[in-house]
Amino acid sequence: MRGLHPPRRTLLWRLATSPQRPLPVRRTRPARQLLPSRRLLLTGMATAVAGGGLVACTGWEEAPAGPTPVSELGQEVPAPSGTVSAVLDQAGEEIGVMLRDAEGNDIWADDFPYVKRLMPSLIWEQQNEDGADVLWVLSSDIGTSRISQTPEGGWAKEFTVEMPEEIEDWVRD
Repeated sequence: MRGLHPPRRTLLWRLATSPQRPLPVRRTRPARQLLPSRRLLLTGMATAVAGGGLVACTGWEEAPAGPTPVSELGQEVPAPSGTVSAVLDQAGEEIGVMLRDAEGNDIWADDFPYVKRLMPSLIWEQQNEDGADVLWVLSSDIGTSRISQTPEGGWAKEFTVEMPEEIEDWVRD
Protein backbone atom coordinates (compact mmCIF):
# COMPACT_ATOMS: atom_id res chain seq x y z
CA MET A 1 0.00 0.00 0.00
CA ARG A 2 2.60 2.31 -1.00
CA GLY A 3 1.51 5.80 -1.91
CA LEU A 4 -1.29 6.04 0.61
CA HIS A 5 -0.72 8.84 3.04
CA PRO A 6 -2.79 9.90 6.01
CA PRO A 7 -4.99 12.96 5.42
CA ARG A 8 -3.13 16.24 5.62
CA ARG A 9 -3.66 18.03 8.87
CA THR A 10 -4.67 21.63 8.34
CA LEU A 11 -4.37 24.52 10.73
CA LEU A 12 -8.12 24.53 11.35
CA TRP A 13 -8.07 20.82 12.13
CA ARG A 14 -5.24 21.38 14.62
CA LEU A 15 -7.12 24.19 16.31
CA ALA A 16 -10.25 22.10 16.59
CA THR A 17 -8.60 18.93 17.91
CA SER A 18 -5.84 20.09 20.26
CA PRO A 19 -6.71 23.18 22.26
CA GLN A 20 -4.13 22.40 25.00
CA ARG A 21 -1.14 22.33 22.74
CA PRO A 22 -0.12 25.69 21.32
CA LEU A 23 0.35 25.84 17.61
CA PRO A 24 3.80 26.54 16.26
CA VAL A 25 4.19 30.16 15.25
CA ARG A 26 5.53 30.69 11.81
CA ARG A 27 7.99 33.50 11.88
CA THR A 28 8.36 35.58 8.79
CA ARG A 29 10.57 38.48 8.00
CA PRO A 30 8.90 41.78 7.24
CA ALA A 31 8.56 42.50 3.55
CA ARG A 32 11.40 44.48 2.06
CA GLN A 33 10.42 47.95 1.12
CA LEU A 34 11.24 49.02 -2.37
CA LEU A 35 13.23 52.09 -1.47
CA PRO A 36 16.46 53.19 -3.08
CA SER A 37 19.57 52.75 -1.03
CA ARG A 38 21.28 55.71 0.62
CA ARG A 39 24.25 55.29 -1.66
CA LEU A 40 22.03 55.53 -4.73
CA LEU A 41 20.28 58.64 -3.37
CA LEU A 42 23.56 60.37 -2.51
CA THR A 43 25.02 59.51 -5.90
CA GLY A 44 21.96 60.93 -7.64
CA MET A 45 22.08 64.14 -5.62
CA ALA A 46 25.80 64.59 -6.24
CA THR A 47 25.27 64.07 -9.96
CA ALA A 48 22.45 66.63 -10.06
CA VAL A 49 24.53 69.25 -8.24
CA ALA A 50 27.65 68.59 -10.32
CA GLY A 51 25.59 68.71 -13.51
CA GLY A 52 24.50 72.27 -12.91
CA GLY A 53 21.52 71.92 -10.60
CA LEU A 54 18.09 70.56 -11.20
CA VAL A 55 17.64 71.03 -14.91
CA ALA A 56 14.05 69.82 -14.94
CA CYS A 57 12.89 72.77 -12.84
CA THR A 58 14.20 75.47 -15.16
CA GLY A 59 11.24 75.25 -17.56
CA TRP A 60 8.62 76.13 -14.95
CA GLU A 61 7.03 79.57 -14.96
CA GLU A 62 6.19 81.34 -11.76
CA ALA A 63 2.57 82.15 -11.01
CA PRO A 64 1.63 85.77 -11.70
CA ALA A 65 1.87 88.11 -8.74
CA GLY A 66 -1.30 89.22 -7.01
CA PRO A 67 -4.54 87.38 -6.33
CA THR A 68 -5.32 84.04 -7.92
CA PRO A 69 -8.58 83.18 -9.71
CA VAL A 70 -11.22 81.47 -7.56
CA SER A 71 -13.34 78.64 -8.97
CA GLU A 72 -15.02 77.21 -5.87
CA LEU A 73 -18.79 77.27 -5.56
CA GLY A 74 -20.06 79.56 -2.82
CA GLN A 75 -16.71 81.19 -2.01
CA GLU A 76 -17.10 84.94 -1.98
CA VAL A 77 -14.39 86.94 -3.73
CA PRO A 78 -14.31 90.50 -2.36
CA ALA A 79 -13.58 93.41 -4.69
CA PRO A 80 -10.54 95.59 -3.93
CA SER A 81 -12.86 98.41 -2.76
CA GLY A 82 -14.70 96.08 -0.36
CA THR A 83 -18.13 97.38 -1.40
CA VAL A 84 -19.07 94.37 -3.51
CA SER A 85 -18.13 90.70 -3.79
CA ALA A 86 -18.55 88.04 -6.47
CA VAL A 87 -19.56 84.43 -5.98
CA LEU A 88 -20.14 81.37 -8.16
CA ASP A 89 -23.64 80.10 -7.38
CA GLN A 90 -25.28 76.85 -8.47
CA ALA A 91 -28.91 76.50 -9.52
CA GLY A 92 -29.66 72.92 -10.53
CA GLU A 93 -26.97 71.76 -12.96
CA GLU A 94 -25.98 75.28 -13.99
CA ILE A 95 -23.46 77.68 -12.50
CA GLY A 96 -23.96 81.45 -12.44
CA VAL A 97 -21.96 84.50 -11.38
CA MET A 98 -23.56 86.66 -8.71
CA LEU A 99 -22.52 90.05 -7.33
CA ARG A 100 -23.40 90.90 -3.75
CA ASP A 101 -23.18 94.13 -1.81
CA ALA A 102 -21.38 94.48 1.54
CA GLU A 103 -24.52 93.31 3.41
CA GLY A 104 -24.70 90.09 1.35
CA ASN A 105 -27.69 91.06 -0.81
CA ASP A 106 -27.65 89.93 -4.45
CA ILE A 107 -27.33 93.00 -6.69
CA TRP A 108 -26.54 91.42 -10.07
CA ALA A 109 -26.72 87.99 -11.67
CA ASP A 110 -25.11 86.80 -14.88
CA ASP A 111 -27.63 85.75 -17.52
CA PHE A 112 -25.37 83.05 -18.96
CA PRO A 113 -25.49 79.59 -17.35
CA TYR A 114 -22.02 78.03 -17.11
CA VAL A 115 -21.47 74.27 -17.10
CA LYS A 116 -20.07 72.73 -13.91
CA ARG A 117 -17.55 70.51 -15.69
CA LEU A 118 -16.07 73.67 -17.29
CA MET A 119 -16.08 75.68 -14.07
CA PRO A 120 -15.33 79.39 -14.62
CA SER A 121 -12.94 81.33 -12.39
CA LEU A 122 -13.37 84.78 -10.89
CA ILE A 123 -10.68 87.41 -10.35
CA TRP A 124 -10.92 91.13 -9.62
CA GLU A 125 -8.71 93.57 -11.50
CA GLN A 126 -6.38 95.14 -8.94
CA GLN A 127 -5.20 98.33 -10.64
CA ASN A 128 -7.92 99.82 -12.79
CA GLU A 129 -7.15 103.29 -14.19
CA ASP A 130 -10.64 104.54 -13.21
CA GLY A 131 -10.43 103.13 -9.70
CA ALA A 132 -13.66 101.19 -10.36
CA ASP A 133 -14.22 97.55 -9.44
CA VAL A 134 -13.83 95.26 -12.47
CA LEU A 135 -14.50 91.52 -12.27
CA TRP A 136 -13.07 89.12 -14.84
CA VAL A 137 -14.76 85.77 -15.50
CA LEU A 138 -12.28 83.29 -16.96
CA SER A 139 -14.23 80.60 -18.78
CA SER A 140 -13.09 77.95 -21.23
CA ASP A 141 -16.76 77.52 -22.14
CA ILE A 142 -17.54 80.96 -23.61
CA GLY A 143 -14.29 82.84 -23.19
CA THR A 144 -13.10 85.57 -20.87
CA SER A 145 -15.53 88.36 -20.02
CA ARG A 146 -15.44 91.55 -17.98
CA ILE A 147 -18.14 92.65 -15.56
CA SER A 148 -17.95 96.32 -14.58
CA GLN A 149 -20.18 99.03 -13.20
CA THR A 150 -22.03 101.21 -15.70
CA PRO A 151 -22.25 105.03 -15.36
CA GLU A 152 -25.88 104.57 -14.22
CA GLY A 153 -24.76 102.44 -11.29
CA GLY A 154 -25.76 99.02 -12.65
CA TRP A 155 -23.46 96.22 -13.76
CA ALA A 156 -22.81 95.00 -17.30
CA LYS A 157 -20.91 92.15 -18.91
CA GLU A 158 -18.64 92.68 -21.92
CA PHE A 159 -16.76 90.17 -24.06
CA THR A 160 -14.68 92.12 -26.55
CA VAL A 161 -12.48 94.05 -24.17
CA GLU A 162 -8.71 94.22 -24.04
CA MET A 163 -7.42 92.44 -20.96
CA PRO A 164 -4.87 94.01 -18.65
CA GLU A 165 -1.59 92.12 -18.30
CA GLU A 166 -2.39 90.87 -14.78
CA ILE A 167 -5.48 89.06 -16.12
CA GLU A 168 -3.92 87.98 -19.41
CA ASP A 169 -1.22 86.10 -17.51
CA TRP A 170 -3.91 83.76 -16.09
CA VAL A 171 -5.51 83.14 -19.51
CA ARG A 172 -2.32 82.11 -21.32
CA ASP A 173 -1.71 78.39 -21.68
